[in-house]
Amino acid sequence: MKKWILMCMSICILTGCSMDKGNITQNTVEESTQERTVLIQQKSQEIIKNETSEGEFLPAINFPANEAWILDKKIIKNEESILEIQYVDGIIDADCTFLAIKNGIPDLPENTYEDSLEEKWEGQTMAGEVVPIKVQHAIDEKTILVTWEYDTYTFAILGDVKESGKDTNSIPKTAIHIISYFK
Repeated sequence: MKKWILMCMSICILTGCSMDKGNITQNTVEESTQERTVLIQQKSQEIIKNETSEGEFLPAINFPANEAWILDKKIIKNEESILEIQYVDGIIDADCTFLAIKNGIPDLPENTYEDSLEEKWEGQTMAGEVVPIKVQHAIDEKTILVTWEYDTYTFAILGDVKESGKDTNSIPKTAIHIISYFK
């Protein structure tokens, strides 16, 4: 019995647990490991904020952290009422442009979209607010336009898919992810 207690105490010292009324319980090792994991996850998510001299003009933009999904992000325009970011959607190999406009409508290239291919998606903010998302596909099936509105902002993701007929769901899923971080 003494050997068993000594062995349990040795294991506890090595693993960070403690004796509590004869029961072995985990100490704060798990908690600190979980805190470090959360911190690493937070650091891996690149949050883009557009701040002006008057403060932030829009909610923080949080792209998915999957390194194979969102590639080569470049901020093209970061002005008082517009944020433009170009990136590559690695899932479908599409060149994408993200736009955020305050009190306005994005200036988008002229494309003819097929009405029968239009989709309605929804995103949900951190507060539980449902945000409708409109997904349009061009007739050539190589261009996809995802648009939504939140507060006084209009957002768009324009994707140029290199191969027609590919599943483009990753682009509206990016919009859902961004919306999920709005407060």
